[in-house]
Amino acid sequence: MEQEITIGIHHGNATFSFKTDRTGSNLKEAIKVIKEIVTSNEHLLQSLEIGKKASASRSILVHTSTSHLTLESLSLSSELKDKIVSNIRSISRLDLVIILLHHSKGLTYDNLMTLSKELGKPIIHSWLNTHFQRKERREFIRSEPIPESQEKLYSLTEPGKKEAERIIREINNKG
Repeated sequence: MEQEITIGIHHGNATFSFKTDRTGSNLKEAIKVIKEIVTSNEHLLQSLEIGKKASASRSILVHTSTSHLTLESLSLSSELKDKIVSNIRSISRLDLVIILLHHSKGLTYDNLMTLSKELGKPIIHSWLNTHFQRKERREFIRSEPIPESQEKLYSLTEPGKKEAERIIREINNKG
């Protein structure tokens, strides 16, 4: 079965989403339609910005279907993957989550559990729901609700990206 990818385009407080496949077969058409909707309904979209001026910022959120997400779909090099697997016992759960987030556009709880299991250090839901949410970790990891879902998408903050780079350097130096 072809991997299904949901792409959400944020415009201010509104999110427009559509499904595509790995080749992005309908990407140009979907973005064109979203641009037309935004252009023709700018006044309505600005009304969503309650109490502040409408934001011109736009970002793209890519959410890969959790049932088909694998390590190969991340931007994780095989060399780093091998070093992680060979040093898995010395890598903390938090460091592993930070590495996985660093090599993705964002991951859900299910994504994190699936990928960590694939690396040989399964992260259980109870850890993600307790230790993962503590204040000291919030400076590294942010969460955003996924439109039309109860799930959240986790990604790294700027300090989290720097921490990921530090962790990866440390793993690469272990040889």
